[in-house]
Amino acid sequence: MKTTLLKLDKNLANKKITNCGVIKKDEMYYASFLEDSILFDINGNILKKIAGSIYSLNDDLYGFCSTKTKYGFIDKQGNLVIEVKYDVINDFNEGLAIVVLNEKYGFIDKQGNLVIEAKYDYAMGFSEGLAKVELNGKWGFIDKKGNFIIEAKYGDIWDFSEGLARVKLNGKWGFIDKKGNFIIEAKYGDIWDFSEGLARVKLNGKWGFIDKQGNLVIEAKYDYAWDFSEGLAIVVLNEEYGFIDKQGNLVIETEYDVVLDLIKGVGYDYIGFEDVDENCCYSEILKFDTNLFLLKKGEELKLKNLN
Repeated sequence: MKTTLLKLDKNLANKKITNCGVIKKDEMYYASFLEDSILFDINGNILKKIAGSIYSLNDDLYGFCSTKTKYGFIDKQGNLVIEVKYDVINDFNEGLAIVVLNEKYGFIDKQGNLVIEAKYDYAMGFSEGLAKVELNGKWGFIDKKGNFIIEAKYGDIWDFSEGLARVKLNGKWGFIDKKGNFIIEAKYGDIWDFSEGLARVKLNGKWGFIDKQGNLVIEAKYDYAWDFSEGLAIVVLNEEYGFIDKQGNLVIETEYDVVLDLIKGVGYDYIGFEDVDENCCYSEILKFDTNLFLLKKGEELKLKNLN
């Protein structure tokens, strides 16, 4: 178990940490305090102080705010690489980042060039080469040059997954391909993305599953259902939970009040701070990585490794 102690300036002692993250594991970290940030190493040396809040790490660039209301990007050395002038900035996805300028959404590249004009009412990040955007109350998809590949005519849309995107048209949901063709008719009350070749759909108030040809392969009879994972899906029937396989067979009976989907790497429940530090008196405990924590108490900042 290793503990690293950092001594903070008095002006940071009473400020809350708003964000923290790993720049290079075991070498450099960052912590932000509302309007200021620090870069520090594993030995507790403060490498750089920055007048601004770092709020995200992606593709070697950080989101950065230096004026309380305007945002730009800094690199890992704390140098400003994209001018602080945007109302909102998001992480880079597939080489482009969403920015908001005068309440309109556009995209910049890593050199800070506005490659897609800020003219959309809303936008989401690029996925599989396309980004969903809202224009005049309707949704469509654009490519990285800002061309509409799929017309903005839908009431709602989601990202492509397994080659298909769910869209809402005239109050009903269906699936389209990347050319905008309906592969599965918009006739469902609700749908979710395909997972392991099947998508859960809501029909007449009940949930079932369809394949990519639109065939209802598992009858819509469940009160609720979750996506398939490792060949099984959790379903609810008459307020009881169980698991079904891809043929709709009940492999674990619906006789349980609750079924928990166990996920690796679930974070600690910080109600018991003694799991992290025996003193139990830190005002903030933040998790960097598995068994690596940042603890703050006044002017004292600790980097604690439980390994």
